[in-house]
Amino acid sequence: MLQNIIKTEVTNETRIHIHSDNKDEIISTGSDTDISEQECLRTDSNSPHPQPTNSLTVQHSITNTTTNDTQSPTDKKKDRFKKSLRLTSEEISKLGLHEGSNEVTFSVTTQYQGTCRCTSHIYLWKSHEKIIISDIDGTITKSDVLGHIFPILGLEWSQSGVAELFTRINNNSYKFVYLSARAIGQSRGTKELLKSIKQGGLELPDGPLLLNPTSLISALHREVVNKNPQEFKISCLKDIAALFPSNPFYAGFGNKITDVYAYKALNIPDSHIFTINPQGHLRHELIQTFNSTYSRLSDIADHFFPPLYPKEMGNRGRDDQETSSEFSNPIFWRQPLPDISGEAKILLETTSKDVKTKAKDSKQKR
Repeated sequence: MLQNIIKTEVTNETRIHIHSDNKDEIISTGSDTDISEQECLRTDSNSPHPQPTNSLTVQHSITNTTTNDTQSPTDKKKDRFKKSLRLTSEEISKLGLHEGSNEVTFSVTTQYQGTCRCTSHIYLWKSHEKIIISDIDGTITKSDVLGHIFPILGLEWSQSGVAELFTRINNNSYKFVYLSARAIGQSRGTKELLKSIKQGGLELPDGPLLLNPTSLISALHREVVNKNPQEFKISCLKDIAALFPSNPFYAGFGNKITDVYAYKALNIPDSHIFTINPQGHLRHELIQTFNSTYSRLSDIADHFFPPLYPKEMGNRGRDDQETSSEFSNPIFWRQPLPDISGEAKILLETTSKDVKTKAKDSKQKR
């Protein structure tokens, strides 16, 4: 693991090379808590390794949490190192990122263990994008526990209609973030699970996968014993929200009350929070009597998730986003008024003739 290699480094400073042309599987959004997989390819430190193009070398300081020089050998074993890597705007601009997903490689070279690399993705989005948050276990899968076991056995255990609904929402220009309290060591299986879901020829939209940057035991202890997985989710989502000028989160899908707590902490309105149970019944947090499914919600997806950019205007930026409110306005959804100009003209002529006829009849009676 990357942290273990950093811990064994004798010096207090480690070089981390970031390459943008190496291709592998790992997904990350660029923060220290967003690396979803760490694959180490150990090589001899003395062997020549060609440097890829477009690379950025970052001085990465490793600080020791204990500073007492007179520690005993037993105390030194308890030393813990904190890893933190936050690039500045100038350093990010040197990476030459393009909009969407960008593949990068982190490499650490040590004296005794050679070079270790982990490849991930950095997502570059516009500052006005709207994000849909989705839990994985029990939300995309039918249940928490079996959602871990069945995919390993090659069995399908996903909620019916989830791929169609998420695809329709994504077609309306919304971005997806997949968030789970799973440990980072489960990243490979989690990514394979998301990629394996295919329903009616549709797949889940691409998006960052955010996992708990702790061990499996710590993640299970937090979720099973402490029962507060929302703490990690809240801190992670707030970290992402700080990158945007305004709240980017539009809606959230979950299966537990802890997911609702996390989404409400991010100021997501109740009308945009959905929870689903193992039977596939979808519940709306605002309307308690609301009972639907992913498939039924797909039929009215444009109502809950209106297109951010009207098709006739084109995708021109934030100015067009304000016009999207028309899609949530009853003025847009009601049937247009019929054209009665011709009928009104005939009615006026008929009424005028009737009035003249009645006037003549009244004069004759007199």
